Amino acid sequence: MKKRHNNRMSRTWFVIETVMVFTVGWLLADEEIMKQLRKTLIPMGWEPEKVLMVPVRVLPDYDPMYDAAAADPGRILSNFNQMGELLASVEGAEAVTPYGAFSPGVNNQHFVGAFRDSSHFISCAVMHRVTGSDFIGTLGYRWVLPEGGLPPEQDIPGRVIVSEDLAEFLFPGENPIGRSFDTNESGSNTIVGVVSRQKVWETTGVPVPVMIVNVRASGLNSDIANGYAGWAVRAEPGTDMDELTAAVNLLLSSSQAAFGNVRARSAWPMLNQVQSNQDVTFYRVGIVFLLLNMALGVLSFWLLYSRKSKDEYGVRTAMGATPSRLRLDAMLQSVGITAVAVGIGVLIVFNLSLAMGREPAVLGAVRYGAYPSVESMAPWPLITSGFLSGVVVTVIVAGTIFLINALAALLSVWKVTGMRPSEALREE
Repeated sequence: MKKRHNNRMSRTWFVIETVMVFTVGWLLADEEIMKQLRKTLIPMGWEPEKVLMVPVRVLPDYDPMYDAAAADPGRILSNFNQMGELLASVEGAEAVTPYGAFSPGVNNQHFVGAFRDSSHFISCAVMHRVTGSDFIGTLGYRWVLPEGGLPPEQDIPGRVIVSEDLAEFLFPGENPIGRSFDTNESGSNTIVGVVSRQKVWETTGVPVPVMIVNVRASGLNSDIANGYAGWAVRAEPGTDMDELTAAVNLLLSSSQAAFGNVRARSAWPMLNQVQSNQDVTFYRVGIVFLLLNMALGVLSFWLLYSRKSKDEYGVRTAMGATPSRLRLDAMLQSVGITAVAVGIGVLIVFNLSLAMGREPAVLGAVRYGAYPSVESMAPWPLITSGFLSGVVVTVIVAGTIFLINALAALLSVWKVTGMRPSEALREE
């Protein structure tokens, strides 16, 4: 009786552990699996392959080359712009644009909530573009509206350019040009342009709704002073990036005295920064860690369970049960335990999803913003349907747990079920 009670308690704890594994695994896989699928289908927003980044810094007052006469913000900005003019003259440079703390793939992004109405808002990344600069062309954005790019009369401070997914969320089915919307920080914003979906930080991540704010050149003063600003240089077609990098570094090092207290750091390809931010992050590491621990835990449970059940296997073998039958029963038992745990896990995930503010129809991974149907996504209902993506995540996580559990049960009972009845009973 005591032994049966212990086995029952062991199975109960095993169910609880499997429920926790399923719940955590579902949430991790929900972040990762659909994202990896979407990344190949949703258009790229910007093109870093032919962009060279030239970060700048301002000399501290203790530097031997520090010039007190060139220390005021106006002079620093003027010297910064002189550096940009010099970079534009480098052979092989097609376009240049200044960047600051909030630029794609360079530094941290600032996120705000953009409101469609009082009850609907979406989180979007804020980027800054210096008015009059070739920010769009240099970084390789693709204009959606207006055709041909931003009219000069609309290129004024305070106006915003938005990505097409943000435009679709704010004004579904309507022309957003000239329309205004509110954010939780900056009040009303008037849209003057729309660009394609943007992938913040990396070339392979999920597109994020983006708001590009036109700012005055003087708005870069604090970014320059704090070392967050620099120049982006787009190479002409056919230009070797290594050669362009070497040419830029040589020119800047030989001309540094002309820039007052502003100095350029070594130039580097933007693609290097992008690749360093690839999404081998918490989610992938977390999934691998979870799978390893689950495999070890499941195998340990079944090894212990098979040892406790040696006498049972010995008796059943003596009564005519074949080893294959015993192994099948062990696997069916593991499947039954897993089915109970997965069922409980599905209920927990469902309620967690509701607690996070997600509707029952969109419990899958499509929850990062507005993903209006586009031609490249049309054949993929897994991408556009939150319900289907949720089903896929559930099937993948549950299938993995079933497989690991069944294999662990089979491996752990293999030796015991192959023993002669006398050997099994003698060990007990």
